[in-house]
Amino acid sequence: MSEELRLFLLPFTSFLLTLLLVPLVRRLATRWEFVSMPTAERWHQHSTPFLGGVAFFAGFLLPAIFFSPSLSSAWPLLVVTSQTFVLGIHDDLHRINPATKLIGQIIAAATALFFGYSLHFSAWPLLDALLTALWIVGLINAVNLLDNMDGLAGGIGLIAALYLAFFFRQHADLQHTLLALALAGAVAGFLIYNFHPASIFMGDAGSLFLGSTLSLLTIQAQGQASNVLSLVAVPALILLVPIFDTTLVTLTRLLRGQPISQGGKDHSSHRLVVLGLEEPKAVLLLYLVAAISGAAALLIERLSYTLSFALIPFVVLSFALFTAYLAQVEIVSEEEGKKRVVAGRPPTLFVTLTYKRRLLEVALDFFLISFAYYLAFVLRFDFRLNADNMNLYLTSLPLVLTATYSAFFFFCIYRGVWRYTGLDDLFRLAKGVTGGTLLAAAAVLFFYRFAGYSRTVFVLYALLLFFGIAGSRLSFRLFSLMVARPRSEQVPILIYGAGDGGELIARECRKNPKLGYQPIGFLDDDPHKQGRVVYGLPILGDVDKLTEILEREKVQGLIISSTSILANGNAEKARTLCQRQKVWVRQLRLEFVEE
Repeated sequence: MSEELRLFLLPFTSFLLTLLLVPLVRRLATRWEFVSMPTAERWHQHSTPFLGGVAFFAGFLLPAIFFSPSLSSAWPLLVVTSQTFVLGIHDDLHRINPATKLIGQIIAAATALFFGYSLHFSAWPLLDALLTALWIVGLINAVNLLDNMDGLAGGIGLIAALYLAFFFRQHADLQHTLLALALAGAVAGFLIYNFHPASIFMGDAGSLFLGSTLSLLTIQAQGQASNVLSLVAVPALILLVPIFDTTLVTLTRLLRGQPISQGGKDHSSHRLVVLGLEEPKAVLLLYLVAAISGAAALLIERLSYTLSFALIPFVVLSFALFTAYLAQVEIVSEEEGKKRVVAGRPPTLFVTLTYKRRLLEVALDFFLISFAYYLAFVLRFDFRLNADNMNLYLTSLPLVLTATYSAFFFFCIYRGVWRYTGLDDLFRLAKGVTGGTLLAAAAVLFFYRFAGYSRTVFVLYALLLFFGIAGSRLSFRLFSLMVARPRSEQVPILIYGAGDGGELIARECRKNPKLGYQPIGFLDDDPHKQGRVVYGLPILGDVDKLTEILEREKVQGLIISSTSILANGNAEKARTLCQRQKVWVRQLRLEFVEE
């Protein structure tokens, strides 16, 4: 059989076989009452059979064996992944405790080491063996934790498998290309039944098998990476979503004093829904994140070392900020939160780290300063850093860090609150960056006489650092605009007056969903404003167009934003028109009352 025919028939066979097996497995699971019931810790609302992993394991295994060009080279992966499948099916049927499950995962990792699977992070084989076992066990659990919403784990696994197949194909590794395609085809067939609303779950049989298969494939990909940096970047970026989700869940549960192994609705997908996204859109957004990180992995693998080192921090920091934004989403009830604060549990520590002592913010800036200074060298020397330029960078970096931090503290950079960052904060950031850059240049001049250094590097450094620091501070506001969506329970309203009061109403409604209002646009009597946008909302017209706007936009309420509108007589006209359409009218009133 030709190579091209194998590459086509194998994923198609896996897909078709899984597609046919899932309804059979679903029927048997329902008959034998292997059904997941809704609980307080689970997201789903209806009883759902959970042995879907059996179908796509068979859909993977049988074609992988039949189409394999060399069964002996595929055998190690098939043995290890079969071990985790058996462990998962045993857990699905008999509910083993977390310690027993962990022992089973360690045995699977030991088997992988026996067959020669190993990461190459260091010069010490023992350390590499420990890191390999940690990688396998960690990814198995990461995918298991990611299986918390319809279609999420399966979709992320499908995206990762496709990227791995492309990677192996580029390196002429037919055997692992076929294994990755078999996994992709099987998961794609299962995903048709598992995407929202899911009619079947994969269960631990599916998630443990999927996690172990991806972990072994990424280990194999890591061994074929083109440079030292991509040894880490390729596997980590391809599976960035489960890694960040596991990190988020682990840290937040530790801070709340909650067991990591306990189920909960505190994953990244759940937080996106809390922010206003519908469940399918939250899953699709995480698909997009996985697609971007996977593309970055392939790009980094093909780029030079210098460019790879410039791109990786940008990708990782962007997703780290997104994870930090999700971490601040409240997923614990107010009453429960008060109990934990009173009890002196770790949330107090979290507040201390992030707001009082600002340790996490200072640590983030360490990477931003180092990255901006490195990127300035890269841009100045046309993306080619020789040994001399790299030595100049490393020698002067301590001076740049010291000077920049000194300026940041002098200009009170660490007193702001990210979610309320405004123009005043950006102006203060600009002063801090400018002061830090001038101080750094002066330090280099004093200690090294500026020998070999370029003034252009410091100009580029100032620009890059400002954009990096400002972007990090504005990230929470940008993420809010990106993920905030109207909720079904919110009332669509129109704001009369596109001035300061109108902007205040729009901003407060968007930031405070508990108000129950969803502004859809502005009404304004100034003809020069019509057709423009304020705070992302269009100015739809004046009071003469109100009836048309109310009918077209299905508005249920009108809020008058300013007392000046009441004085021009148009407010009464608006009230009359709203009464005819059975639309309520309210007025913004801001006052300070003496207690």
